[in-house]
Amino acid sequence: MKAEHEDTVALGPGQAIVAWSAWVVVTVVAATLGLVVTDVPILRMDDVSFRGDNALAPLTYFACGLALIIAPLVGVGQGLIIKRLFAGPKWQVWIIVTFLGVIIVEVLIPILGILSNGNLGNVFTPIVLGAMLGLPQAVALRGIHRAGWWPVISSTAWLLGAFAGVAVEAMFFPEPTEGWLFYPLQAAIEWGISWAAATAVYAMVTGAALIWLARLATIARPVNARSN
Repeated sequence: MKAEHEDTVALGPGQAIVAWSAWVVVTVVAATLGLVVTDVPILRMDDVSFRGDNALAPLTYFACGLALIIAPLVGVGQGLIIKRLFAGPKWQVWIIVTFLGVIIVEVLIPILGILSNGNLGNVFTPIVLGAMLGLPQAVALRGIHRAGWWPVISSTAWLLGAFAGVAVEAMFFPEPTEGWLFYPLQAAIEWGISWAAATAVYAMVTGAALIWLARLATIARPVNARSN
C-alpha cells in the first residue's frame, strides 16, 4: 500500500476487507490466548484458594494477567494492523495506551461495583468501560480525521459485545456452572466461550470503524498534485 499523505495509506476495497478480517482475527485470538494463559495457573489452585480472604490471590493474579498478558497481546496485534493503515508511530502509541486503558478499566470495575451495589450486569457498565478504554486509544489516533469519535465507537462495541456474550451464555449455558468466572474448569470454559463471542463482536465493530477512519482520512486529505 502506497502512502497517500503523512497520516494514512491508500486502502482499496479488497485491502479494506483484508485489514478488517485481520483485525478481527488478531483481536479474538490474542484476547482468547491471553485468557487461557492467564487462567491455566488459576485452575491449578485448590478450592481453599477461593474461600474468604484467600480469594484475593486468584483475583489479583487474574487482574495482573489481564493487564500484563491479555492487554499487551491485543495491543501488539492491533498495533500491527494500525501500522499498515496509518503512517508514523501511531501503532506504537496504540500498544502503550491500550495497556494504560486496561489499567483504567481494572481500577473502575470495583468502583462501578460499589456504585451499582454489585450489579455490574447493567447496561451502563460496558458503556463506561468501553469509553475509558477508548479515550486513551483516541490519543493514538490523534490527527486522524474524526478520530474523536473513537471513545463512542469503543463504548458501542463494548455494549454490543456484552450483549453477544450474554446471548451466547443464555443460548448454550442456560444453567451456568456455579463458581468464579475463571474457576472451576467448567465455569472457565463457559465464560471463555462467552468471552470469545463478545470479543468477536467488539472486534467487528471497532475494525469496521478503524477502516472507516482510514478511508475517510484518505478522502478528506488527498495528496496534492505535483506542480511540475
